[in-house]
Amino acid sequence: MKIKEGENAEENKKYLVQVCQQILTAIFESRKHVPWEIAAICKHLYLEVEKHYPGNGPKQLGGFLFLRFFCPAVVQPAANGVVQPDYFLSENTKRGLILVTKVLQNLSNGIMFGAKEGYMGGILNDFISNNMAPLNDFFMSFVVFVFLFF
Repeated sequence: MKIKEGENAEENKKYLVQVCQQILTAIFESRKHVPWEIAAICKHLYLEVEKHYPGNGPKQLGGFLFLRFFCPAVVQPAANGVVQPDYFLSENTKRGLILVTKVLQNLSNGIMFGAKEGYMGGILNDFISNNMAPLNDFFMSFVVFVFLFF
């Protein structure tokens, strides 16, 4: 509904996937820069969730890391120190960043786009499917990594 005249929704989705993949790759590569205290919290969260709700550890890590750290940094980069405080974002850029966070949050929760947001399906669900295993590996790296310190 928000597409402008002359724009192609499928091309926009392809571009959105490219941007999401670039950001996700940067997140994966950021693993070596995570403070050990955050990694320890991730390990503890994962192990406690698995103890009480087996199989849900990765989803809870996704909620913790993406909802509280990565998505806010993407959707409001100036407020989160990613860009200078006076950096101007156009309305199109803001909308694009909101879409990126929707995709990344769905990925981190392991949820495909469905009827509620049908316009987000197709190639974006393929992105989610293709990145579930690498994301789980990323989550597990916190659990395994911290064992080296404790």
